[in-house]
Amino acid sequence: MRVVVGMITRTNKAYISQNPSRHRIFLKVIQELREHVMLVRRADELKNTVERLQSERNELLDGLGRAFPLRCRVRAEIGEGCRIRALQLSSVKDSQSGSVAMDETWSEMKVLKSDLGSQLEAWSLDGKKTLFKLEEPPRNGPFELIETAVAWKKAT
Repeated sequence: MRVVVGMITRTNKAYISQNPSRHRIFLKVIQELREHVMLVRRADELKNTVERLQSERNELLDGLGRAFPLRCRVRAEIGEGCRIRALQLSSVKDSQSGSVAMDETWSEMKVLKSDLGSQLEAWSLDGKKTLFKLEEPPRNGPFELIETAVAWKKAT
């Protein structure tokens, strides 16, 4: 900035030194030039910040749509009505308004008691229901999301 002001001043030295009114006008022009340059620099900084934040947001949105293994270890008996749910997000999309749209899919396993004894009711991510008869209530073992369904692995 100083180089530019120095060059403009040297070039116009004879013009501004002849009249105090021209000198004041010249100083005002230099002040406005400085303000404009500072404003442009600030706008560039903000633009770079917005671009960096948008890049980080896109990385986060991409990560939300990736499937990842889920596991929950239980160290006690699972009682009737207990439900284990696994959420998978897909089709995560950003909109111009700044909101995020996505599809939510749940896989679920729940303990049921009936006249026939204990059962595990399992719903896969693709909506299929399966019933598993249990000899005893589940205890001390992990629930895992395996491919599209929550599965119980009996502890040995």
